[in-house]
Amino acid sequence: MPHTDDDEIDDLLEGFIVEADLAGRWLEQHFMPPRLMFWRQKLDFSRESLAKLAPIVAETLASNTPGALEEVTRRVAQYLGETIQAHARSFWQRTDGRFELRIERATGRVDVLEIAEPIARLLLAVRKGDPKANELLGEVFDDAVRDGAPPIER
Repeated sequence: MPHTDDDEIDDLLEGFIVEADLAGRWLEQHFMPPRLMFWRQKLDFSRESLAKLAPIVAETLASNTPGALEEVTRRVAQYLGETIQAHARSFWQRTDGRFELRIERATGRVDVLEIAEPIARLLLAVRKGDPKANELLGEVFDDAVRDGAPPIER
């Protein structure tokens, strides 16, 4: 049976969601190698772990490796979204070709976070050498989870 446009969008969203589940592990494997035999710096879906992403972006920018920045920023965006989902009821959606998080508030209101926007701000801050770059995603996280409905248990 041929796919309709809606089916194709759903397939893209589903692939994005599956990849997002693994974004933290991918970032750890590529940028946080073991320092001691049994110790590894973890991305644990906490607000504090978001500060570890700016140095990863800076390292990627400095490398000038073709295609690396796109891959890393996609994984950073996915990790940000998954971290928000761990703390507030939110769901991935795709609108007009953009991936977004639909965040449900305890009041019943629903907000939408276009996930590429804070990542673009992070890239700009890192490029400028802004010392507050490490805090940027934490601030996005705070805004996203403020008054959020409790997350759905996985």
